Amino acid sequence: MDSATQTELVAKLGRMSLNERLHLFEVFAHNLTVAARAAWSDSALSPEEQVQALKSINECLHRATARIWVERLHTHEWKDADFVGMLAETDKALHPNLRGSVKRALEFSFSSVGSRAQ
Repeated sequence: MDSATQTELVAKLGRMSLNERLHLFEVFAHNLTVAARAAWSDSALSPEEQVQALKSINECLHRATARIWVERLHTHEWKDADFVGMLAETDKALHPNLRGSVKRALEFSFSSVGSRAQ
């Protein structure tokens, strides 16, 4: 995920209402489960590569669900740029067969939620 894409995604998040953001993060968590399925079902990956990919995608799932908690309860500040940056780093570190999975899950979430952020 290049820096222009990250900037665009952060701007979209900034234009969303709280309810839209919560819905986006919920849909994103679901879409990450689809990315996880792709990781464990890719026969071109060794078992070790599959496990590493699942660990990475699971970390994104953890962050997405934690973000819902933070957004809903306002427990602390969590900058959108930090969140998107973490996702970008994780996506970049995935096996080449899976690279882009996190970005696609997030972009598909934005298109699924549909909001004034588009």
